[in-house]
Amino acid sequence: MNLKLLYKRYKVALILLIGYVLIALLVRIILSTLVADKIQLSLIKAIKIWGNGFLFDLAVALAFIAIYILFITFFPTKWIGKK
Repeated sequence: MNLKLLYKRYKVALILLIGYVLIALLVRIILSTLVADKIQLSLIKAIKIWGNGFLFDLAVALAFIAIYILFITFFPTKWIGKK
């Protein structure tokens, strides 16, 4: 199978996944800096919270694009992008 064709098909899904995770990371950074003076976290706790948050954001992003990935996987190329 042509890898370039696969990359073209899944490019939008990959961009959506990366974009969502980056936006969620940015929001997490902003919110963490806003409440940093109100809570006291150790480095281990902070890494654990950020790790759980990243896994949650990744799972949500995959759930959002799962239907789209199924669509582009099982439908022929000639049907994708047509009215």
